[in-house]
Amino acid sequence: MNNELKQILWVEGNGLIHRDFQEEALSFGLQLVPYDCWDDAYKALNDNFTRWAAIIMQPKSKLHAGSLRRVMQFLPQAFSDINVLCAIKGKILPWYILTDIKEEEFSDLVLESRTAWDSGWPNKYYDSSVREDRLMLFKRIKEQTQLSEKQMVRTGQYKNVFSALNYLYGHQLNIQVGEILEDLLVSACFGSPSIYNIGHIRKVIEYLFYSMVKNNLLPLNLKNVNNKMNLEGYSRLLSALDVDCNGIHYKVIIPIINKVMAKNIHNLLQLGNSGSHAANDSNSKDLDEYLQKVGTNNLLNSCALQLCDVILWYEQIIKDTQKQMEQRGKVFQWWSEV
Repeated sequence: MNNELKQILWVEGNGLIHRDFQEEALSFGLQLVPYDCWDDAYKALNDNFTRWAAIIMQPKSKLHAGSLRRVMQFLPQAFSDINVLCAIKGKILPWYILTDIKEEEFSDLVLESRTAWDSGWPNKYYDSSVREDRLMLFKRIKEQTQLSEKQMVRTGQYKNVFSALNYLYGHQLNIQVGEILEDLLVSACFGSPSIYNIGHIRKVIEYLFYSMVKNNLLPLNLKNVNNKMNLEGYSRLLSALDVDCNGIHYKVIIPIINKVMAKNIHNLLQLGNSGSHAANDSNSKDLDEYLQKVGTNNLLNSCALQLCDVILWYEQIIKDTQKQMEQRGKVFQWWSEV
């Protein structure tokens, strides 16, 4: 099974159309896996529920291997089984009707629950004899799958991270941080291609430092030779190292974070720099060689997970400073400038 293709459980007994439809679906990143009867399809669904991104059904299908193709037998049983399984698993699995039979043969049996994921389509089915209908179906499944993956990332294992981001947006953190992190986590969790790369990790760190400056948690005037934010200088300061810049000596009084977090931020910045610099940069060449040798996204995935911890840490820092403001009327400056 190709992990980059979304697996679609397809109940369709006409083997003559399997290959053509499967090839059309491939162009949308979908792999149609056909089953001749509902018994076989249900077993595959029940045995590995998480494998499937959606279900496509031909209403005039067989319920059992030896039974006749009857709409009145197939659809009610299929809908009942799908609803029960989704309730048990705690996840909605979108289903679609793809058929060339007359609408009046099955229309009254199609559940209105389909509008939860397919309300934008005016019909209760897609006409399998019309190529435009088939392509639209595959396009809509792809879009729905992407939305479902994003929703699972935001409301599942990383719910606390996106809750922290929503809080931090109110404290000068750029909303693009969430967009980048969402994409990276979807890629890490589901194997989906990411539109972002390691170079974007640097952008996230830059947005983080900008927010810290705006919240008086980093010095305002720490600039590089191009009069832009000195990201390396900020990283050194967070690592409890003194920094000399533009005639000013920045000295740490009390470290604001522990050494592990400081090192993580420093490493993320270095990797991000390597991923965003020109190809003739030695660090960039080392990174390219590494990625070519291993041939995986593991490094990018690990960066995404470390960024989650950074976001959670920063949320706590902001909340601590808010308490300081309430109790003392000001925020303690953890560095000195001479």
